[in-house]
Amino acid sequence: MFLVYSGGGLDGLDKFIKAAVPFKGVLYYLSGLIFPYLLIVFIDWFVRARTDDGRRIRSFWRSTLKETGAALLSLWRFLAGILLAVPLLWVMIEPETLQFLEIIYFVIVGSVLLFEAWVMSCLLFYFETNWKRPDPV
Repeated sequence: MFLVYSGGGLDGLDKFIKAAVPFKGVLYYLSGLIFPYLLIVFIDWFVRARTDDGRRIRSFWRSTLKETGAALLSLWRFLAGILLAVPLLWVMIEPETLQFLEIIYFVIVGSVLLFEAWVMSCLLFYFETNWKRPDPV
């Protein structure tokens, strides 16, 4: 963001943020995909597939929805970075218009997103290493 501002000023920074942050529909879509993802994890962990077809279907859903977590994690990290960089840019660019409550808001929301990204990263690591229990022979 600092490079964008140094090259394009406030107008360039505004265009960058508008282009980089997805519109609300995409955010709702990615946020909503976490529920089927968790449902598949739950089914995969607690319900055994008795046939090869069942295992193949489960493997398809697992591999498909596994990418959802990674995409959502990338988006959360990116948004947290933007929200945490805005107060610093604000202090550097327009200190005369600085509003303490808005800076606190950006820092709190950015920190919450960063914490959510950390938790999601830990969960993804756990699911990748301990995804399913072995089926009985």
